[in-house]
Amino acid sequence: MSSESPTPRDAHDRRETFDEAKQFEQRVARLFQLLGYKTIVNYQRDDLQFDVRIERAAKPFAVYGLVECKHWERPVGQREVREFASKVEYARRKDRKLYQAILIARTTFVNNAYASPRRSRSSS
Repeated sequence: MSSESPTPRDAHDRRETFDEAKQFEQRVARLFQLLGYKTIVNYQRDDLQFDVRIERAAKPFAVYGLVECKHWERPVGQREVREFASKVEYARRKDRKLYQAILIARTTFVNNAYASPRRSRSSS
């Protein structure tokens, strides 16, 4: 285990990465706005946080979605997909809305990660 303390450069890099991730979320929200959705960035539901909540009032049915933005260097794995799907299920129950779960990644997904929530839903 290293006993080195973080350098100012490390703190700067972390802050820059955080800022880039927040800008990514803002760009994703803007894209949904251009598609006609109302958006809320940094939507909170109890102790859960979602990067973007989208809503479009369309007759006869409104469309709701919760968006997770992954501005990562590495691919998104099954664990992250399952965790996000679980958060969305919780929000569906609490808000009583049929949220669509939308996970947007800067990179790719690994090992059929997209199939992970489908398997868990079909086995329920």
